[in-house]
Amino acid sequence: MLHTFISENEEEIEEIVRAPMKKYLKSAMFLVKSAAWNFPTFKKMSDQTGKTLDDFFETISDEDMDDLLEFAFQRYFKTSGLFGTPETAIETVRKCQAIDVNEIACLIDYGIDTDIVLKHLPYLNKLRVNTSTPTVSNDDPDIVDDFKKEAANYTIPQLLEKHNVSHLQCTPSMATMLVSDPDSKEKLHHIEHMMVGGEALPTALATALRSAINGRLTNMYGPTETTIWSSIYHVDNSDDLTIGRPIANTQMYIVDQNMNQLPVGVAGELLIGGEGVVRGYHERMELTAERFIDDKFSQNKNTRLYRTGDLAKYDNEGRLVYLGRIDHQVKLRGYRIELGEIESCLQSHDLVRECAVIVREDNSGDKRLVAYVRPHADQTVDFEVLKEYLAESLPEFMVPAFYVELKVMPLTPNGKLDRNALPEPGQRGSQNNGELALPKDDWEALVANIWKQALG
Repeated sequence: MLHTFISENEEEIEEIVRAPMKKYLKSAMFLVKSAAWNFPTFKKMSDQTGKTLDDFFETISDEDMDDLLEFAFQRYFKTSGLFGTPETAIETVRKCQAIDVNEIACLIDYGIDTDIVLKHLPYLNKLRVNTSTPTVSNDDPDIVDDFKKEAANYTIPQLLEKHNVSHLQCTPSMATMLVSDPDSKEKLHHIEHMMVGGEALPTALATALRSAINGRLTNMYGPTETTIWSSIYHVDNSDDLTIGRPIANTQMYIVDQNMNQLPVGVAGELLIGGEGVVRGYHERMELTAERFIDDKFSQNKNTRLYRTGDLAKYDNEGRLVYLGRIDHQVKLRGYRIELGEIESCLQSHDLVRECAVIVREDNSGDKRLVAYVRPHADQTVDFEVLKEYLAESLPEFMVPAFYVELKVMPLTPNGKLDRNALPEPGQRGSQNNGELALPKDDWEALVANIWKQALG
């Protein structure tokens, strides 16, 4: 991975990257130290005083520090990054290729303004094209055309076909894109085993994947803190989608707030123990102590459990059912509500492709449940039908009164649902068939305010 910035003007490049790179170098002082002995001031200081680098950094002035950072920047800029024009930066790429490097990750988000980065991406793409084209004579245009076609042959469906892929692992977000694209969906037919994890697997997506692949579909569950996968479920044709049972050398428990185990059907926090539990967070002792606790269910006193923060329950078959996050538990009008439970129920409706439920307080004191729904392609959703559907399985206080239809769900840069970006109900596609009657006079306004306070 190389710090990267490509433009058409060499001087412009240096000025744009100087400040963010010097800030980076200062934060990564070990890189500065590695360059320091090439800086005349250090050599002179060491010869005259015998001081070490650590001694110097404790007493260095702001002026000397800036001089040092400028020296380190110049050295880094000329030798260790991918900086230049699409023509001049090829030299750095060729040097990497000479030592058998066949892929360079370009780090572009290291402090440069986002708009500037996006504006200059075409130059980086030009460099990519230039370095991907073989050096051949103008008398061989067919070779160049063939190479360009080969270089463009890197879409997922083309790769699946080219390499005869039989096993595929991806996130539900990626799987959604694959089944939405006809070409990709066709290539999935040759998959013998597809493993999906990293996010909750919607029932509708599981159904679509089952019909697309010609083999086994496995729902994988597990956080990084327990070494990625902790339980699996081989998805069958039933409507009951779970995260299955623990894998080998793994124990999973569902507990209440007092860390007592809960019976079948009762939701609680999911704890994970076993060989996959890591030692903790690097140099974050307080967070480690909070999330990693002694395993009181084990006879081995040296084992620990990881508190996932996930809400789950056992079904009647002893399988684990993921319900959402504990931190998505809210209190509304005196009732404790699990948003994940509402989402799980809503997701099971045939018309719903994706959904999210949150509590909004757009007006002070006016808290309300709002459901966001993305329907399947070429379909619209009757929100009264959804309300009736939810009312069949959930108590009245858990049925959202407001609904918003979205064409796409807002996502974070990591491809997960961005709940903070969900719009207000009045901004897009909301539906509430009940007529809203505003107070006509002061007396009605007073009564309305009393009811608002009473209902919380």
